[in-house]
Amino acid sequence: MSPEKGFDLLIRAVAALIDDGLDLELWIAGEGEEKAALEALAAATGHADRIRLPGFRADTVGLFECFDLFCLSSLREGLPNVVLEAMAMEVPVLATRCGGIDTFARDGADMLTVEAGSVEALADGLRRLAGAPALRHGLARAARRRIEAEFSFRRRMDRMAEVYGLLW
Repeated sequence: MSPEKGFDLLIRAVAALIDDGLDLELWIAGEGEEKAALEALAAATGHADRIRLPGFRADTVGLFECFDLFCLSSLREGLPNVVLEAMAMEVPVLATRCGGIDTFARDGADMLTVEAGSVEALADGLRRLAGAPALRHGLARAARRRIEAEFSFRRRMDRMAEVYGLLW
């Protein structure tokens, strides 16, 4: 948990949606320098019972199986494995347009993307996905198919062989 992950923005977005009457919970797993400040922010929203920071979790598969959607709120990022993992687990993804996500994402096809650094953009994206089960399902299925086609172990090894073949 570090400032570039934008978790403070995500907490504010989720708190605003709960205030608006949406039935949401937010779980942010992990550890890091910002954890205490994020816990304090969650408590200050009045929704600490619905905004949870459970710490490090070794069972990430179990976490993904609990999620209705996954949100990447980063301000800057490469192509994080956690997005690929969510896609592989058929969890719909909302991600901020930053770094590698900006070039990787197929907005509206296999995930939704929103402007980075904006509480309002995160809230709008979350509201859209929360209210559209068919959209969530379609994005999740398309994401899983993309992972299978482009990011399977076999496909990655084929790409590596191509790279090393060029070097020889």
